[in-house]
Amino acid sequence: APHSSTQLHTAQHSSTQPPRHRQPHTEPCSPIQHRAAPYSLPVRGLVVRLALERTRALQVPDAPFVRSLLGGLECAICSALPEEPCTTQCGHSFCIGCFHDVCAQGTRRCPMCREAVGAISRYVAPNRVQAELVRQLTAAAEQPSAPLQLGELRETLRCPACKLVMGGAVSAPTGDSFCGGCFTHLARGDGAALAPYVPDERARRALVGIRSKLRVNVALQSAIEALFPAETRIAPAVRQRALRGEPLDGRP
Repeated sequence: APHSSTQLHTAQHSSTQPPRHRQPHTEPCSPIQHRAAPYSLPVRGLVVRLALERTRALQVPDAPFVRSLLGGLECAICSALPEEPCTTQCGHSFCIGCFHDVCAQGTRRCPMCREAVGAISRYVAPNRVQAELVRQLTAAAEQPSAPLQLGELRETLRCPACKLVMGGAVSAPTGDSFCGGCFTHLARGDGAALAPYVPDERARRALVGIRSKLRVNVALQSAIEALFPAETRIAPAVRQRALRGEPLDGRP
C-alpha cells in the first residue's frame, strides 16, 4: 500500500536525526591486556592487504555510520563534539575546556569513573589524533553522498612509533597517542625512548609515573575498530617488529 505523506515525512525526518547520546560508562576501564590477538594476519598477506587498501576508498552507503562514529567521540560532559578533546589516563575523553572547569572546582578526578588524575592534570593537552579524526568525520558528515576516504583516516590513526594503525590505542594526557604495546615499550626505565614524541622532560617523567595506569582510550579505540577491524587485530609480535624498524614482508 502507498505510504501516506505523513509517513514519508516521518521517515525522511528520522533519517536526518543525529544519533542519540550514549549513556556515560560509570565502571572503571580495565587495564591494557597484552593478550594474543584472536587471530593474526600472515605477514605477507598483511602487506598485500594494506597495499591494496591504500588505493581504495571506504564506501559509506549510509550517512548514519559517520554520525554514529561522531556520536562516540562526543564530550562526556557537555555531549558536544570537542574541537580540542583531551584524554585522561583512565581512557575517557572530554572537551579540554570542560575538563579544566572540573579541575578548577578542586576535583582532580575523572568526571566519568572518578579515578584520580592527580598531578598529570597540569600537563593535559589537546589529543591531536582525536581532534583530527573529529575534523575528518565532521567534514564527511557534511557531504553524505561522498565516500569516506580510508587512506586519509589510516594516516591519521597510525601509531607514531610502529607506523601501523593503532591497536589498543592509549592517549597520554600530553596529547600523544600510541598503540598500548608501543607505549609500554617506550615508557620503560626513565622514558628516554619517548623523547622523540614527548620532548618536554617533565611531561615524560609524569608519563613514566602513570605508565601502569594508562588505559585504552575508549572513544578512539572504538572508532578505530569500526573503521579498521582487521588491522586492530595485528599480532603484538608484528607491531614489535615494526617498532624496531624490521621489514614486515617476511625477509630477514
